[in-house]
Amino acid sequence: MISYVDSNGDIQEIHGSAAPQIFGLFRHWAGECTLSWTNPTALIPGSSIFFLMRTNRHQYFLDLATRCAHQGTCLRRNFGAIIVDEFNTIVSTGYTGAPRKQMDCTELNRCWRKEHNIPSGSNYERCRSVHAEMNALLQAGKHARGCTLYLAGFDVETDETTQIWPCFLCSKMIVNSGIANVIMRTARDTYKEMDPMVLYQMRSRESLGEDVK
Repeated sequence: MISYVDSNGDIQEIHGSAAPQIFGLFRHWAGECTLSWTNPTALIPGSSIFFLMRTNRHQYFLDLATRCAHQGTCLRRNFGAIIVDEFNTIVSTGYTGAPRKQMDCTELNRCWRKEHNIPSGSNYERCRSVHAEMNALLQAGKHARGCTLYLAGFDVETDETTQIWPCFLCSKMIVNSGIANVIMRTARDTYKEMDPMVLYQMRSRESLGEDVK
C-alpha cells in the first residue's frame, strides 16, 4: 500500500498490484526525492501527488550515504560517505571498495579477513578495500576543508544499519583534511554528531592506550 496526499489535501491510498507499478514510477525520480515504503518522501514533478514526511537536511544526506553504501563491495559491512560544504552542496561521495582496476571481494567471492579470523575493527592494513571515508576525502581534496562528512553503513548479512565510527587511520585523515563535523547514522531515523578531533582522540585511546593532547 502507498499513501499520498491529493491536490485537495485528502489522504488517499493505493492498494494491490498498482502500488508496485506506481512505486517504480516514483523511483524514476530518485535523483530528486527520497523514497521508501514505510516512510515515503517524494514529489513527482508536474503532478499533484506528493508524499508526507519530508526529511530534514541531515537525514537527506544520510539517505544518500546509505545509497552509496549499497555500491560497496565488502562482504561483511559496507559504508557510504558524503562530504557536504557549508552551502549544502555535495562535494564528493565514497563507498567501501577495492582500489581502482583491482578485483574486489564480490568478484573474488571471498573475504581474506574473514578467512583468517581477523576481528572486526582491527588490522585494517590487512583489508582489500579502501574505506568509504578515505575514498570521499581523496575525491574532495582541499575542498573538504570546513565540510561535514555524513556516514552510513549496513551489515551485509542482516541488512541492518551498523554504527561504527571511522577507524583510527580514517580519523587522522578526517582531521588533516579539515572536516568540521562528522555525522553518523545510528538507526533509520537517528544519528549522532562528533567533532573530528574528539573522534581522533577516542580512536587514539583505543589504539594506543593513551590520551592525545
